[in-house]
Amino acid sequence: MQRAHRATPPQQLLDRQALAHERKNQQLKQLEREMNAELSREKKVKAHDVPLTTYLSMDEAEEAEQQRKERIRLRSQETLQAAALPPRMAVANGNASANAIATASTGDQAEIGHMSVKLKKKLAKAAEEEAERRNRRPKAVPNFDQLHAQWDRALQKRKALARRTLDEEEAPTGDGDALSKKTSAEFFTSRAAELAELRDRKEARKQRLLAKEEAIRQHARRKQEKLLTRARASLGGDVGSQRKPTKSEELRVQKVLAEAAKQQKEREREERATDARERKREEAARRVRAQVKRSENVRREAYSGTIVDVKSLDALAKEKAREQRQQFKEAIARNREKLLAAAAARPSLMERFTTGVKRESHRRAALEAVVKNVFQKDLSVLKGVLTDDEQELAREMVAADDEGGNDDEAAD
Repeated sequence: MQRAHRATPPQQLLDRQALAHERKNQQLKQLEREMNAELSREKKVKAHDVPLTTYLSMDEAEEAEQQRKERIRLRSQETLQAAALPPRMAVANGNASANAIATASTGDQAEIGHMSVKLKKKLAKAAEEEAERRNRRPKAVPNFDQLHAQWDRALQKRKALARRTLDEEEAPTGDGDALSKKTSAEFFTSRAAELAELRDRKEARKQRLLAKEEAIRQHARRKQEKLLTRARASLGGDVGSQRKPTKSEELRVQKVLAEAAKQQKEREREERATDARERKREEAARRVRAQVKRSENVRREAYSGTIVDVKSLDALAKEKAREQRQQFKEAIARNREKLLAAAAARPSLMERFTTGVKRESHRRAALEAVVKNVFQKDLSVLKGVLTDDEQELAREMVAADDEGGNDDEAAD
């Protein structure tokens, strides 16, 4: 115990306890201030500041207002001077104002800065006349021949670029050459008629394209010949007078001849390219037909029992269509039999009417027996038990029975 009394706690523990105690005191003080503020009956009210006009005289206020208006006027003038119209409107207004100033009197020139109403009207009228004059100005007519020639040249360049192909490849050697020399069998031999029709259509289409290209070439050739004839006529018209052609005529003839030679070379190049493409296409078709034939032979040899000939497809399709038509007819016959059986089993209109009359008479008899024998004509007991129609029917029965009883008593 003595040792415990002599011992001292660590310094950090003491510091933490002091901080916790101080924090707790601060929280208590804050809570007390908040409670006092909530419970206080009189709240503190801060008065508005005294306006400056209280300390200013009337003259000073008017002077300040005048200064403010002057600042506004100066600022608006600066903004107006810095503003500018769009370029086109500025040019139009400048021309109109120049014309108006040139024709206006000296009094109008003195008032140009103030822009009077008269001057504004005059400027507006001058601007309208200038705009109308510009609208009436004739526009240049385009050279349609030159435009068409440019368009034609561009079209020919695009066609030449589209038809551009690689140079003709070397002819295949070995088996490929031997295969090309052999006469290939018909492709799809079971459809020879369709193949012949396709070939005829392809040949007709090729002939149409060739005829169209030939017509275009003939037209271009006639056009060139016409130009040459005109140039030669212009050169040889004055042969009798031994007139020497001018330099421009010689250059024109040279240009026409150069254009004709260039176009002739272009046509020859296109023809060679077309022939090369046709040869490549025919070679590719021969290769495809040979490859298909070889693959068909391999399949027939390898799977001889499971191969279905192409020529039997039409017969199979016809047989399948025949079976489907037969099934459809049988289904129609079955549906017809079902409809006839249902119509025969259904009662006729007279039978349904007779059955309804009997049912109604039995219902009335049963209701009459219940009302007379069970409830002794007391309709109040039947309330809520019978429907409205049955209640009305029971009431009519009781009334009819009462009338019959009264008649019997009167007769006695």
